[in-house]
Amino acid sequence: MSQLVYHTRGNSTPHGKPRVYFCCHPADQKAFLDSIVKEILSYADCSVWYAPEGGAPCSPNEWEEREAALSQMQLFVLPVTARLLTSPSPALEREFPFAVAQHIPVLPILLEPGLEALFNQKCGDLQCLDPNQTDPTALPYAERLKNFLDAVLIGDKLAAQIRDAFDAYIFLSYRKKDRREAQSLMRLIHASEFCRDIAIWYDEFLTPGENFNQAIAKALEKSHLFVLAVTPHLLEHPNYVMQEEFPAAQNSGKPIFYRWR
Repeated sequence: MSQLVYHTRGNSTPHGKPRVYFCCHPADQKAFLDSIVKEILSYADCSVWYAPEGGAPCSPNEWEEREAALSQMQLFVLPVTARLLTSPSPALEREFPFAVAQHIPVLPILLEPGLEALFNQKCGDLQCLDPNQTDPTALPYAERLKNFLDAVLIGDKLAAQIRDAFDAYIFLSYRKKDRREAQSLMRLIHASEFCRDIAIWYDEFLTPGENFNQAIAKALEKSHLFVLAVTPHLLEHPNYVMQEEFPAAQNSGKPIFYRWR
Protein backbone atom coordinates (compact mmCIF):
# COMPACT_ATOMS: atom_id res chain seq x y z
CA MET A 1 0.00 0.00 0.00
CA SER A 2 1.60 3.20 -1.21
CA GLN A 3 3.11 5.48 1.46
CA LEU A 4 1.58 3.54 4.35
CA VAL A 5 3.13 1.23 6.93
CA TYR A 6 1.43 -1.27 9.21
CA HIS A 7 1.39 -3.10 12.53
CA THR A 8 0.18 -6.68 13.00
CA ARG A 9 0.27 -9.22 15.79
CA GLY A 10 3.80 -10.53 16.17
CA ASN A 11 4.93 -8.64 13.06
CA SER A 12 3.12 -11.23 10.95
CA THR A 13 2.22 -10.67 7.31
CA PRO A 14 -0.81 -8.43 6.68
CA HIS A 15 -1.88 -10.69 3.80
CA GLY A 16 -5.46 -11.85 4.23
CA LYS A 17 -6.07 -9.82 7.39
CA PRO A 18 -8.80 -7.18 7.78
CA ARG A 19 -7.35 -3.70 7.14
CA VAL A 20 -7.74 -0.83 9.61
CA TYR A 21 -6.54 2.73 8.97
CA PHE A 22 -5.42 4.91 11.86
CA CYS A 23 -5.81 8.63 11.09
CA CYS A 24 -5.37 11.57 13.42
CA HIS A 25 -4.07 15.11 13.70
CA PRO A 26 -0.34 14.94 12.83
CA ALA A 27 0.62 16.26 16.27
CA ASP A 28 -1.43 13.50 17.99
CA GLN A 29 0.15 10.48 16.32
CA LYS A 30 3.14 10.11 18.64
CA ALA A 31 0.92 10.30 21.72
CA PHE A 32 -1.83 7.89 20.69
CA LEU A 33 -0.73 5.59 17.86
CA ASP A 34 1.01 2.88 19.88
CA SER A 35 -1.60 2.58 22.62
CA ILE A 36 -4.58 2.47 20.26
CA VAL A 37 -2.91 0.03 17.88
CA LYS A 38 -2.06 -2.21 20.83
CA GLU A 39 -5.70 -2.14 21.96
CA ILE A 40 -7.03 -2.96 18.50
CA LEU A 41 -4.62 -5.84 17.95
CA SER A 42 -5.45 -7.28 21.38
CA TYR A 43 -9.04 -7.78 20.20
CA ALA A 44 -8.69 -8.35 16.45
CA ASP A 45 -6.16 -10.20 14.29
CA CYS A 46 -5.98 -7.45 11.71
CA SER A 47 -3.46 -5.11 10.09
CA VAL A 48 -3.43 -1.50 11.27
CA TRP A 49 -2.11 0.92 8.65
CA TYR A 50 -0.99 4.51 9.10
CA ALA A 51 1.06 7.23 7.42
CA PRO A 52 4.58 7.28 8.88
CA GLU A 53 4.75 11.05 8.48
CA GLY A 54 1.84 11.38 10.89
CA GLY A 55 -0.84 12.41 8.44
CA ALA A 56 0.98 15.50 7.23
CA PRO A 57 -0.43 17.12 4.04
CA CYS A 58 0.55 15.42 0.80
CA SER A 59 0.63 16.56 -2.83
CA PRO A 60 -2.29 15.90 -5.23
CA ASN A 61 -0.40 12.99 -6.82
CA GLU A 62 0.45 11.54 -3.42
CA TRP A 63 -3.17 11.90 -2.31
CA GLU A 64 -4.35 10.04 -5.41
CA GLU A 65 -2.05 7.15 -4.48
CA ARG A 66 -3.17 7.37 -0.86
CA GLU A 67 -6.84 7.14 -1.91
CA ALA A 68 -6.15 3.87 -3.74
CA ALA A 69 -4.73 2.43 -0.52
CA LEU A 70 -7.47 3.84 1.70
CA SER A 71 -10.20 2.37 -0.50
CA GLN A 72 -9.01 -1.09 0.62
CA MET A 73 -9.59 -0.36 4.31
CA GLN A 74 -12.47 -1.91 6.22
CA LEU A 75 -12.35 0.59 9.08
CA PHE A 76 -11.00 4.07 9.85
CA VAL A 77 -10.03 4.74 13.48
CA LEU A 78 -10.16 8.44 14.37
CA PRO A 79 -8.75 9.62 17.73
CA VAL A 80 -10.75 12.75 18.61
CA THR A 81 -8.91 15.56 20.38
CA ALA A 82 -9.45 19.29 20.68
CA ARG A 83 -6.51 19.76 18.33
CA LEU A 84 -8.18 17.61 15.67
CA LEU A 85 -11.42 19.59 15.89
CA THR A 86 -9.99 23.09 16.07
CA SER A 87 -6.92 23.16 13.81
CA PRO A 88 -6.22 22.10 10.20
CA SER A 89 -5.67 18.39 9.69
CA PRO A 90 -5.75 16.06 6.65
CA ALA A 91 -7.45 13.50 8.90
CA LEU A 92 -10.56 15.67 9.23
CA GLU A 93 -10.36 17.54 5.93
CA ARG A 94 -9.56 14.63 3.58
CA GLU A 95 -9.41 11.21 5.18
CA PHE A 96 -12.61 11.29 7.23
CA PRO A 97 -14.71 12.67 4.31
CA PHE A 98 -13.17 10.01 2.06
CA ALA A 99 -14.25 7.22 4.44
CA VAL A 100 -17.78 8.65 4.63
CA ALA A 101 -18.02 8.98 0.84
CA GLN A 102 -16.79 5.39 0.38
CA HIS A 103 -19.15 4.05 3.08
CA ILE A 104 -16.22 2.76 5.12
CA PRO A 105 -17.05 2.52 8.85
CA VAL A 106 -15.40 5.12 11.08
CA LEU A 107 -14.59 4.55 14.76
CA PRO A 108 -14.26 7.91 16.57
CA ILE A 109 -12.56 7.57 19.98
CA LEU A 110 -13.02 10.54 22.31
CA LEU A 111 -9.66 11.02 23.99
CA GLU A 112 -10.49 14.24 25.82
CA PRO A 113 -13.64 15.13 27.82
CA GLY A 114 -16.29 17.51 26.60
CA LEU A 115 -15.73 17.08 22.86
CA GLU A 116 -18.80 15.10 21.82
CA ALA A 117 -20.97 18.11 20.90
CA LEU A 118 -18.20 19.77 18.88
CA PHE A 119 -17.38 16.49 17.17
CA ASN A 120 -21.03 16.00 16.17
CA GLN A 121 -21.14 19.59 14.94
CA LYS A 122 -18.07 19.01 12.77
CA CYS A 123 -18.64 15.42 11.67
CA GLY A 124 -22.35 14.74 11.98
CA ASP A 125 -24.31 12.69 14.47
CA LEU A 126 -21.87 9.80 14.73
CA GLN A 127 -21.77 7.55 17.75
CA CYS A 128 -18.42 7.72 19.57
CA LEU A 129 -16.50 5.49 21.95
CA ASP A 130 -15.40 7.19 25.16
CA PRO A 131 -12.64 5.38 27.07
CA ASN A 132 -13.08 7.85 29.93
CA GLN A 133 -16.82 7.38 30.51
CA THR A 134 -17.62 6.91 34.21
CA ASP A 135 -21.20 5.65 34.07
CA PRO A 136 -21.10 2.32 35.97
CA THR A 137 -24.29 1.14 34.26
CA ALA A 138 -22.89 1.48 30.72
CA LEU A 139 -21.05 -1.27 28.92
CA PRO A 140 -17.31 -0.93 29.62
CA TYR A 141 -15.23 0.74 26.93
CA ALA A 142 -13.13 -2.39 26.31
CA GLU A 143 -16.23 -4.52 25.81
CA ARG A 144 -17.79 -2.03 23.39
CA LEU A 145 -14.53 -1.78 21.44
CA LYS A 146 -14.27 -5.57 21.15
CA ASN A 147 -17.91 -5.91 20.12
CA PHE A 148 -17.47 -3.23 17.48
CA LEU A 149 -14.31 -4.76 16.02
CA ASP A 150 -15.93 -8.20 15.97
CA ALA A 151 -18.93 -6.86 14.07
CA VAL A 152 -17.02 -4.72 11.57
CA LEU A 153 -13.92 -6.80 10.89
CA ILE A 154 -15.41 -10.26 11.09
CA GLY A 155 -18.69 -9.35 9.43
CA ASP A 156 -22.29 -9.14 10.51
CA LYS A 157 -23.45 -12.51 9.14
CA LEU A 158 -23.58 -14.07 12.60
CA ALA A 159 -25.40 -11.05 14.01
CA ALA A 160 -28.00 -11.32 11.24
CA GLN A 161 -28.53 -15.00 12.03
CA ILE A 162 -29.04 -14.18 15.70
CA ARG A 163 -31.50 -11.39 14.88
CA ASP A 164 -33.46 -13.72 12.60
CA ALA A 165 -33.87 -16.17 15.50
CA PHE A 166 -36.04 -13.69 17.39
CA ASP A 167 -39.80 -13.57 16.90
CA ALA A 168 -40.32 -9.84 17.49
CA TYR A 169 -38.61 -6.59 18.46
CA ILE A 170 -39.18 -4.13 21.26
CA PHE A 171 -37.73 -0.61 21.14
CA LEU A 172 -36.80 0.41 24.69
CA SER A 173 -36.63 4.17 25.23
CA TYR A 174 -35.20 5.73 28.38
CA ARG A 175 -33.00 8.53 29.67
CA LYS A 176 -29.37 7.52 30.19
CA LYS A 177 -29.78 8.58 33.81
CA ASP A 178 -32.34 5.77 34.10
CA ARG A 179 -30.19 2.97 32.69
CA ARG A 180 -30.54 0.88 35.88
CA GLU A 181 -34.32 1.19 35.59
CA ALA A 182 -34.13 0.15 31.93
CA GLN A 183 -31.96 -2.86 32.74
CA SER A 184 -34.46 -3.91 35.39
CA LEU A 185 -37.25 -3.58 32.85
CA MET A 186 -35.38 -5.76 30.33
CA ARG A 187 -34.93 -8.47 32.94
CA LEU A 188 -38.62 -8.28 33.75
CA ILE A 189 -39.60 -8.66 30.08
CA HIS A 190 -37.36 -11.65 29.49
CA ALA A 191 -38.42 -13.28 32.76
CA SER A 192 -41.74 -14.05 31.11
CA GLU A 193 -41.71 -17.28 29.09
CA PHE A 194 -43.91 -15.57 26.49
CA CYS A 195 -41.27 -12.87 25.91
CA ARG A 196 -38.06 -14.91 25.92
CA ASP A 197 -37.78 -14.90 22.13
CA ILE A 198 -38.35 -11.16 21.81
CA ALA A 199 -35.33 -8.97 21.02
CA ILE A 200 -35.04 -5.70 22.91
CA TRP A 201 -33.31 -2.82 21.11
CA TYR A 202 -31.78 -0.09 23.26
CA ASP A 203 -29.01 2.45 22.91
CA GLU A 204 -26.12 0.08 23.71
CA PHE A 205 -26.72 -1.37 20.22
CA LEU A 206 -25.65 1.91 18.63
CA THR A 207 -22.47 1.28 16.69
CA PRO A 208 -19.61 3.74 17.11
CA GLY A 209 -19.19 5.80 13.97
CA GLU A 210 -22.75 5.41 12.69
CA ASN A 211 -25.36 8.17 12.50
CA PHE A 212 -27.35 7.59 15.66
CA ASN A 213 -30.43 9.41 14.32
CA GLN A 214 -30.61 7.06 11.34
CA ALA A 215 -29.84 3.98 13.45
CA ILE A 216 -32.57 4.84 15.96
CA ALA A 217 -35.09 5.50 13.18
CA LYS A 218 -34.27 2.15 11.56
CA ALA A 219 -34.56 0.29 14.87
CA LEU A 220 -37.90 1.94 15.60
CA GLU A 221 -39.19 1.10 12.13
CA LYS A 222 -38.59 -2.65 12.53
CA SER A 223 -39.86 -2.78 16.13
CA HIS A 224 -43.31 -4.06 16.99
CA LEU A 225 -43.66 -2.24 20.31
CA PHE A 226 -42.29 0.98 21.80
CA VAL A 227 -41.59 0.72 25.55
CA LEU A 228 -40.98 3.95 27.45
CA ALA A 229 -39.40 3.99 30.90
CA VAL A 230 -41.18 6.89 32.60
CA THR A 231 -39.35 8.68 35.43
CA PRO A 232 -39.09 12.31 36.58
CA HIS A 233 -35.98 12.63 34.36
CA LEU A 234 -38.27 12.75 31.32
CA LEU A 235 -39.26 16.26 32.39
CA GLU A 236 -35.69 17.54 32.17
CA HIS A 237 -34.32 19.41 29.14
CA PRO A 238 -32.66 18.89 26.75
CA ASN A 239 -34.23 15.50 26.31
CA TYR A 240 -33.69 13.35 23.20
CA VAL A 241 -36.31 10.81 24.30
CA MET A 242 -39.17 13.32 24.45
CA GLN A 243 -37.94 15.48 21.56
CA GLU A 244 -37.19 12.69 19.06
CA GLU A 245 -37.89 9.08 20.05
CA PHE A 246 -41.33 9.38 21.66
CA PRO A 247 -42.80 11.68 18.94
CA ALA A 248 -41.42 9.33 16.26
CA ALA A 249 -43.11 6.38 17.97
CA GLN A 250 -46.40 8.30 18.15
CA ASN A 251 -46.19 9.27 14.47
CA SER A 252 -45.44 5.68 13.46
CA GLY A 253 -48.68 4.45 14.99
CA LYS A 254 -46.90 1.66 16.87
CA PRO A 255 -48.33 0.50 20.19
CA ILE A 256 -46.68 2.24 23.14
CA PHE A 257 -46.20 0.69 26.56
CA TYR A 258 -45.41 2.92 29.56
CA ARG A 259 -43.46 1.65 32.54
CA TRP A 260 -43.82 4.08 35.48
CA ARG A 261 -41.35 4.27 38.32
